[in-house]
Amino acid sequence: MAADNPVPPEMKWQWEVPNTFWPSNATDKSTVFGSFLFPSERTHFLLTTIEGMTDPRVSDTEVVARMMEVVLRDPDSELDRVPQVVSSIHKKLRGISEASLQAILNRTLFQMACLDPDQVVEGLLNTSLLCDGVAGAMWRTLVCEHCPAEEVLKELLFWLWDQPLLRRASFMPNDSYILPLTAIRALNEILRLPSSKVPVQLIFPQLYLAVLFQIFFSMEYTLQDLQDYSQMCGQEDECPPVSPVRSAVQAMKALLCRADYAHLADSVERQGGWDMLMSMETYHTGVTLLTRELWMNAADECAWVFDHVVAVLSCRDKQREIAAMAVFTELLNCTDFEQEIDEDVLGFLQLHLCNQSLAMREMVIAGLVTLSERRQTARSLQDLLPALMERLQGADSNFCTKALTILSHVLHLVDRKRASTIGLQLAEELRPLFDDEAARVRELSIQLFQHVMAIVVGSQQEQMRKHVHSSLLPLLIHAHEEIPSVAQASREALLSAAKLLKWEQLRHLLETAQTWQIGECLLVRDRSRAEEYLRQSLPYLESPQECLREVAVRFLGLVGRHMSEQGEEKLQDICKALQSVVSDTSPYVWSLAVQTILILRAPREKAPSGFTLRTLCYRLRRAWRRWHPPPRDSAL
Repeated sequence: MAADNPVPPEMKWQWEVPNTFWPSNATDKSTVFGSFLFPSERTHFLLTTIEGMTDPRVSDTEVVARMMEVVLRDPDSELDRVPQVVSSIHKKLRGISEASLQAILNRTLFQMACLDPDQVVEGLLNTSLLCDGVAGAMWRTLVCEHCPAEEVLKELLFWLWDQPLLRRASFMPNDSYILPLTAIRALNEILRLPSSKVPVQLIFPQLYLAVLFQIFFSMEYTLQDLQDYSQMCGQEDECPPVSPVRSAVQAMKALLCRADYAHLADSVERQGGWDMLMSMETYHTGVTLLTRELWMNAADECAWVFDHVVAVLSCRDKQREIAAMAVFTELLNCTDFEQEIDEDVLGFLQLHLCNQSLAMREMVIAGLVTLSERRQTARSLQDLLPALMERLQGADSNFCTKALTILSHVLHLVDRKRASTIGLQLAEELRPLFDDEAARVRELSIQLFQHVMAIVVGSQQEQMRKHVHSSLLPLLIHAHEEIPSVAQASREALLSAAKLLKWEQLRHLLETAQTWQIGECLLVRDRSRAEEYLRQSLPYLESPQECLREVAVRFLGLVGRHMSEQGEEKLQDICKALQSVVSDTSPYVWSLAVQTILILRAPREKAPSGFTLRTLCYRLRRAWRRWHPPPRDSAL
């Protein structure tokens, strides 16, 4: 045997050991040598060879290369203490410059990855927590060929899915707490190689979502955090030049480019999406933008992403809920999603209607709007209506607009009995929204109030009529709005109210567009409501719309005339309220207020020839009727 294959004097290998069986009829002695080593023996051989390969007595590197290769040649070989071998390779690579020895170590690493990729990946992650230059080259070695690149990426994905826990473990350092951040840096190195393209494309949706979550996790940490923690774990690697969050964003860019979506990355760049992803305040907006671009450019990739974020929301994963909700909301807008929503997701959505995060509330309500626009999914939202109604008061205009839209869509699908009960509750909640600062909220709330009047039935109608009576004056005032859509909605709601109350005179005035007479009509119909009308009209004196301030001044004049018999105190209260309008920015409004005050105070002054306010009003009415005769069909 020695004659056939002489053993170099500088590498005295022990061909036979008590624990190794050597067949006497073997034709390839080196292959047999590797095949019949126990895992512990194989590991010991590798560690001994790696440690001694730079010994000056070793002059033939080809022998070293051959022996390292044959030990790992058998695809059924088992390895022991893989992370220790990987760490030894990393340490040796940092200390040698000979290209031939570097090639041997890289080849050994590659063969080990083919045999046990998960242990090699974990070992390399732990070997250099900050992923130094040598570790980066080792990662690129692992994916220089399609196999084992796919298995390496899948194992790396496992760590990318985890959350870093550096701050939680500051007193008990553990390598695993930082590995997700290390995995991001490793991914950046891997994606530099064209050979990673095929395996990346095979698991692109999974990588996309994992990196998206890692961007969010990374915002919690700084470069100094990484270096301090690395030192606590006993490593002295140099601090990398890029912050954790920027490294994660770079990984997302590289991922898109390697998967042939470079144009998508460029589009996100032009819209400022990458900068959005690096700020906690705008992260959800960046996720929305990125997901929208993904749908527009790679719709086929989105099915898995959507299903998985639904699963994340269902299990109420708090660490990933912001990103998951942003993706969920955006893909709802893009996909034809017609199936019913899982109860766990609905529970999540309802829970986060009251979330302290404005971003989360906005995403939840936007998602609910999309679901409410599709008949099948809208049916799933019926149980959320009470929670939406509770959130109407005190919410911002954006939330109210979307909540009213959802209520309008879903209420049509609720059975009549339940809709009647909900409608009665909703009528009370809607009234304050008539005066919201946002025109769209005013319009939607008035339109929904009109719908509510039609769906309340049975014994609940009497209670509904009380709500309608209390809403007549606000609707009348808003019928004079400068916003045409709000004015039109108010007139239509008033007409529906007249029909519900069976008030023919009010209905006639509305159908003949005689809105200026409706105020008088309200006061004449029920004088007992004059106090209520007075209280309701006062806030409109401070309306930002000049036309509404004018209507309020005119109506207060009517109220003052009708309440004159209740004593001077009431008139003084009205005049005092009107006095606040005398300094109005509109000359027309303040002059109207001055004239109204003078008329209301006239009875207190010395009037000539017994001329009183009552006489004046009587004569004005007679003059009006003389010049404006009523239609023939209502002459009686």
